[in-house]
Amino acid sequence: APTADRLRELGLDEPALAAAARAGRVLRPAPGIVLPPDAAQTAAAWLAELSQPFTTSEARVRLGTSRRVVLPLLEHLDRRGLTRRLPDDRRTVTSPAAR
Repeated sequence: APTADRLRELGLDEPALAAAARAGRVLRPAPGIVLPPDAAQTAAAWLAELSQPFTTSEARVRLGTSRRVVLPLLEHLDRRGLTRRLPDDRRTVTSPAAR
């Protein structure tokens, strides 16, 4: 995910990003996090390859990203029902389409 500075360098301010998200051109799981529109499905599919349940650290390594990105992305996947957070903070992929 590009940093806020990089997005500004590209000329993508808040109104432009909001319009892109509404049009389905980007995924914004949290403020300051901008991902490709298919990132949720792709992430769920990649996470399904891990031993279930998996930790945040395992997800971060599998997705090749930072905690800054993986935490909001996992929360987004939970809200969409693609993953489920367990009481011990591990998660499991729940979407059959992602498996």
